[in-house]
Amino acid sequence: MDQERTKNERLQKENSQLKQENRELQKENTSLKNKLTVLMEFAKTQMSKFKEWQAERQQEKEQQRERNLARKKTRSWSVKPTSDLFF
Repeated sequence: MDQERTKNERLQKENSQLKQENRELQKENTSLKNKLTVLMEFAKTQMSKFKEWQAERQQEKEQQRERNLARKKTRSWSVKPTSDLFF
């Protein structure tokens, strides 16, 4: 009987320790989940900013390409080859 009581007390103590460890792990888990949420929100905003910058950069490239084409057309209209003047 005494042996059974000792075993029961040991198991209760072990159970109590495991419950405490479980509570600590749950707190840590909650903390990590919160940090992950913050990081995910940060990543989303950074990705959004990057996509916005990328779109602006693409638009700038298109505008520069259009300006270059317009410049080339203007040059080709204003400069006549000298060979045309002789015929």
